[in-house]
Formats: sequence, structure tokens, C-alpha cells
Amino acid sequence: MPRQDDGCVRGLPEPVLNKAVFPTATFQLNKARREGLETARLGGGTRLSLRNSGCEYYTLTFRFEGQLGTTPTDTRGWYRQAAALLRQTAPGLQASVHPLQAATALTRAAAARAAPALNQELYYGGNDVREYVTLDQARRVGSNGYFLELTVALGPL
Repeated sequence: MPRQDDGCVRGLPEPVLNKAVFPTATFQLNKARREGLETARLGGGTRLSLRNSGCEYYTLTFRFEGQLGTTPTDTRGWYRQAAALLRQTAPGLQASVHPLQAATALTRAAAARAAPALNQELYYGGNDVREYVTLDQARRVGSNGYFLELTVALGPL
């Protein structure tokens, strides 16, 4: 990729949510911050905010908010929930990252002998250009609501 005038390896973010899958998706570009923000709704009323950013890395940060019948009580449960949400989002995602591989990495971490921690980088692809996922935040909101944020990144580019 050619370098931009500001020294960034990658160009400005573009929409990555497929309108055929997420017809109500919206996209806003903040050129000054080199950041794109998309919003959409998943099944069951789950709200998705997707931040597309990075200069040396291609980074997508997913923020899911919604209701669950049973809210996870430990990090293993949150890792499984994050993997399920990524699998649900994957068919409508047109991006340079691999969400299904990221979901597999989250599922594998949830099943590991040692319980996974938040902000733990889970690598699942690439040698020169690495690809990884982190579960950044996960918490219960009210009696059965949740807020979950995870990042999928590719780089350095």
C-alpha cells in the first residue's frame, strides 16, 4: 500500500458492513481522527457499533449492547458470548480481518485450562502481518442486559 501524506500506511476507513445483510447500517467518517463509525442492529435487538481505525494496524472494534436470557458470570462465558456475536456478524462483514477465525480463537480461549483474561491478545493468523482478537470489556447492564467490546486487528501493515 502506498503511504498517505500523513505517513499512514492504510487509507481512510470505508464501510465494512454489507447493506444486504445490515440494511439499516449507517457510516460516519471522521477524517481528522482517521476513524469510521458504523452502527447496525443484529437479531434480537442487539445494537452494534463498529469503529474502523488504525494507521499501522487495520483495527475493527466491535461494541455490542443488548439483552440476554442469561448473562455470563465469568470471563469464559463472556468469551463464548463474544465468539457467538462475531459469528453472527461475520456474514455481513466485508473487511480485511477474519471474524470466524477470531471467533474460533475466543472459543478456544474459553475452553483452555487457565481462564482467559480481558485484554488478552489471541493470535490466530499471519507471521509477518499478525492477526489477533482481544475481548476488551464485558459487563452486565441491569438485570439481563450486557455491554461487550472486542477488537480484531491486523498488522503491522
